[in-house]
Amino acid sequence: MNQDISYVCTTCGHLLKKHNDCLTCEKCEKQWPIIDGIPQFTEEHHYWGEISQDLMQQINKQIQKENWKDVLKRTLGEHNQEETYDFVTDLKRANWHLFLPLPSNAHVLDIGCGLGTISHSLSRHYEKIVSIETVPERLFFSKIRFQQENIQNVELVRANLLDLPFPENSFDLVVMNGVLEWVGLSEQSKNPRDLQLLALRNIHRVLKNTGTLYIGIENRIGYSYFLGRVDHSYLKYSSLLPRRLANLYTRRKKNEDYRTYTYSYSGYQKLLKQAGFQDTNFYCPFPGYNKQNLIFELKKNAVNYYIKQFIVSKYFKKRVIYFLTKALSNLGLFKYVVGDYIIFTQKSDPIPDNKIINYIKNNWTKLNLNKKHLKNISLLGHNYASGISFLLLHKNQSLFHIKLSSKTDNENTLKQEYENLKIIKNQISVQLKNSIISFLLFDEFDGFQILIQNTLPGIRLDELFNACKHPHKEKEQKIWFHKLDLVKTFLIKFHRSVQNGYFNFTPDELELKITKPFKQFFDNSNGKTLTNEMENIFRQARNLNDLSIPKIPQHGDFCACNILMDKEHVQVIDWENYTLTYLPLFDLFHILTTSLMPFLRVKEISTQTIFKRSYFEQSELTNFIRYFIGNYCEQLNIAKEFIKLCFPLYLITFHNMFSSNPAKQEIVENYRQYLDIYFEHSDKMIFS
Repeated sequence: MNQDISYVCTTCGHLLKKHNDCLTCEKCEKQWPIIDGIPQFTEEHHYWGEISQDLMQQINKQIQKENWKDVLKRTLGEHNQEETYDFVTDLKRANWHLFLPLPSNAHVLDIGCGLGTISHSLSRHYEKIVSIETVPERLFFSKIRFQQENIQNVELVRANLLDLPFPENSFDLVVMNGVLEWVGLSEQSKNPRDLQLLALRNIHRVLKNTGTLYIGIENRIGYSYFLGRVDHSYLKYSSLLPRRLANLYTRRKKNEDYRTYTYSYSGYQKLLKQAGFQDTNFYCPFPGYNKQNLIFELKKNAVNYYIKQFIVSKYFKKRVIYFLTKALSNLGLFKYVVGDYIIFTQKSDPIPDNKIINYIKNNWTKLNLNKKHLKNISLLGHNYASGISFLLLHKNQSLFHIKLSSKTDNENTLKQEYENLKIIKNQISVQLKNSIISFLLFDEFDGFQILIQNTLPGIRLDELFNACKHPHKEKEQKIWFHKLDLVKTFLIKFHRSVQNGYFNFTPDELELKITKPFKQFFDNSNGKTLTNEMENIFRQARNLNDLSIPKIPQHGDFCACNILMDKEHVQVIDWENYTLTYLPLFDLFHILTTSLMPFLRVKEISTQTIFKRSYFEQSELTNFIRYFIGNYCEQLNIAKEFIKLCFPLYLITFHNMFSSNPAKQEIVENYRQYLDIYFEHSDKMIFS
């Protein structure tokens, strides 16, 4: 237990002192034990959590001998709880902190820390984290987790939210993620709202005058509740009812009172004001506060930009939601019906600008901004596998695309993209410059790399394909073929501009570019014997001796989600994997594969079936694919004999590339299954 954390007596408020293995109040002589380094301010024994108590105890035994992640993944996998593993290990769940102006020396209180995910994430950015929890099993898990991760700035405390054992003005930030709604269960004899007010006033007391409270919670009248989403009573529609009716409803259905109170937009404002908080900002996390793929402030400019990005889906339910959302936005009612809220509320002063907006304001001249652009700006945040990106919005327009990544997490990926964009800028023709995202500024701040880029108009190609209503009809297939032809035209122009000579396949080049990736895959093929397949591929490779293949740097992840379509204009983003290989065709194969899946996917057809139909069966689609590949090769003088060998090489290269990234395991499994299909049906491949 660190000595820089002060504790006070929950009875008289006097500072506590440590004596042996307990904390003692010298005024009223009350004592609290310290067990395994964790102060014990409550003896509450009620268990709750996303993992059952028996299973949690089993996991806690194993993590004393093995890595906590390995145990969690194996055990939860055995019990079909893979989503819980993602929930517990996803450090992006705390990326909302970037919307705050916290200094790096901030002290943070995480209330109801659970299995330690948010505390783990925040510990990488702030000086001190105090994490309180009442469930011993969860505290034990968090302790081992932090020990194994060598996290030394987190203090675990067993304490109750209604009796916080900390002095006034102790914390810069207090975190309540999925906690406020459960407070009403702590004392059955008191009104739930009164208990919530008591908890909020306790937090108000321990916050510094400039401190902020974060709340992640559901909206009582969110649209999803009208569609049948269950609330914390585990019943449909109970949150929509007046409290007395909800009480009668839960008594009738479950023989218990309705005590898990959530509120509306106006209800939270009223509750927080009554608890003493002065300034409150609301953000929308999508799809929810525990899975924040998107985060944006519920201001008109951010909401309108978000609505503008909607694609009218082929699914009726989503089409209805889209048009309803647009209507609510136009009426200024959107903020009242979102599913979940992220709430920032200040103890006294108004909430100042966050770090990123301050950074933009401090560097406005470098970014060629007008001072008028610095007014009414807001951020729309997007979590992705290895970081978070923001769109800086002014009115309804986006000014910049801002990418942030922790240096420890992402191994200088943003720096690599910055260096790649510098190279590309000097290589490409003037006609292509508007088709490739360009950088404005690369820097380091607050433990992050930051890359600021211009924004490109248009809609992501995968979203356009997902929006098709009838992908198997001839009319929509022609549209799909046309869009891919536009992409191919861009790729031909781009690859011509960056081509760098030719390969002559010497034995050393064959080993490096072809034999080595195949051997790497075969060595890790889970015990499969693929001797014949490997020998057949190596025989094809040896036949390349007489060919000259153009050296063409590749985008490296030229997929449908990294391509924007603005009418007939193609634009490309995310260049961190540029020059992955100098062999051609990888970009071409990858855009085909990633476009087929969203366009043709329906519930009853798997991605593996789509892959097989696209590359190993004869149809109008495969006729187009042959033309698509053949025309590209003709334009760039690539021998057609190379196509047959390059296709499995592409599959293996991407399988090997993604294998080292834990966030890409679903993609790895897809490519492994594609390879199984290839090895089983290679004689029927459409390029044969």
